[in-house]
Amino acid sequence: MLAIDTSGPHMSLSLVDDQVLGALTVRRPEGGGRLLLPAVDQLLQLAGVESARVRAIAVVTGPGSFTGVRIAVATAKGLAMGWGVPVYGVGALEALARSANLPAGLVAPVRDARGGMVYCALYRVQGAALACRQPPAVRPLGEWLDDLPLAPILFVGEGAHLVEREMTSLHRQAGWVVLWRHPDPVVVGWIGRCRLLEGVPGQLLDLSVQYLRRPKAEMRKKDGRHARGPAGELRAP
Repeated sequence: MLAIDTSGPHMSLSLVDDQVLGALTVRRPEGGGRLLLPAVDQLLQLAGVESARVRAIAVVTGPGSFTGVRIAVATAKGLAMGWGVPVYGVGALEALARSANLPAGLVAPVRDARGGMVYCALYRVQGAALACRQPPAVRPLGEWLDDLPLAPILFVGEGAHLVEREMTSLHRQAGWVVLWRHPDPVVVGWIGRCRLLEGVPGQLLDLSVQYLRRPKAEMRKKDGRHARGPAGELRAP
């Protein structure tokens, strides 16, 4: 199982079977899409695995960086078609929740969505089981925190520092704890491998992304942010 994640500030890959065969994480540079395929080749070479042995691909479908998600999903689809293998979409917030390695309790994955907004969810962990209590959403940070129970919660993700800034003594007494972490590419691989072994049908043409909101460029276009001036020239309102 090859796992791919470029939804955050890092480009992360892993190769798993019944054990971890290899993993690679590097800072994702601007225009890093051109580096993804060479990184896949590098990982296969380091693990001593030929592409013909890859049985499936798991790819993080967001939420996160719009560009990063598009790059990863397009690459995963292209490789899956070329190799003739299924591809499985894995949500970034689910991957974060499982990356926390919490044996039991509430875990709240959180990523910075900018402008006071966060990508967030709430899960209850019990061993290997992960039950969704609040589905993935994009919400104002304060509003989301107000909706959470005053009970022990582990906040995990690149947005954990935002939660820490807003935590009060009441929250700390209730057992709120933060853990800054990226999705573990090995965990992404395990999630995909479990679905493969369970016989879950793979996705390809119907593989969708979890943006949770429209990209800014699309919002500007659809909201008509540019209007024509008296002489017909384009101007921003």
